Amino acid sequence: MSAIAVQRPPLVKMTVSPGGSTVNKINPVRARVRHAAPPPQPPASDGPPPPSLMKRARTTGGDYFARRALRSQCIRRSLDDHFFPQASEIVPGLFVCDAYTATSPAVLQQLGITHVISVLPDGFYAYPRGIKHVVVPVGDSRKDDIGRYFRKALEFIQKALDADGQVLVHCVWGMSRSATIVMAYLIESRNMSTVQALKVMRAKREIVRPNAGFLRQLQMYEVTRRVEKSRPPVIDRDVEDMNRKYALLVLERRRERRQSVRSK
Repeated sequence: MSAIAVQRPPLVKMTVSPGGSTVNKINPVRARVRHAAPPPQPPASDGPPPPSLMKRARTTGGDYFARRALRSQCIRRSLDDHFFPQASEIVPGLFVCDAYTATSPAVLQQLGITHVISVLPDGFYAYPRGIKHVVVPVGDSRKDDIGRYFRKALEFIQKALDADGQVLVHCVWGMSRSATIVMAYLIESRNMSTVQALKVMRAKREIVRPNAGFLRQLQMYEVTRRVEKSRPPVIDRDVEDMNRKYALLVLERRRERRQSVRSK
């Protein structure tokens, strides 16, 4: 079965004038098709995506799509700076922010930041010498053990605040990892529950949303700290036991002396 050839109208249409001469006219249909503007093409990329974007994609875990709507609130353009400062002061001297804000020299100078905690698998930014910087190497998955770093991070925060420093805690978007560290600080220093700490955080920074695994670890930390604070320290119990034994020994010696006196 032979294929049927489709005839296209010629671009130039020949017509005969009343005087007998031929006139070449442009076929308007073919002209519109031929000279139509090509469809817009996306701008060509100058190279592979920036490493920071690739790192962010690798550290979002299974919550990426659930947080995509919230992520858009973390980045806002500004004429003054490349990204609008998004640092949220939770308690005096303690801020939470996203990675873009945490690496903005203008923000660091404006807030007078002296200490930075990067809650990321690696510290990708080199801070000036005047700023003390520690890295909490943890991802943003429900299975990541962020609780193992609570004591180290909280001691760093407390020492900085005791020295009248300004502390900035950040992760990628300032929503889960950095918020979890600051919530642990509120539980430890302000005797808050996990729910109370979360309410305080969201009142200061609406996009705060620790993942389910981090919330469970915060609840475990809350219970552990309440138990530890409700009982006396081990050293006090040891001293009390020693005093009791010494008192019993003194009483025993007094009895022995009385018995010896009576026997005489």
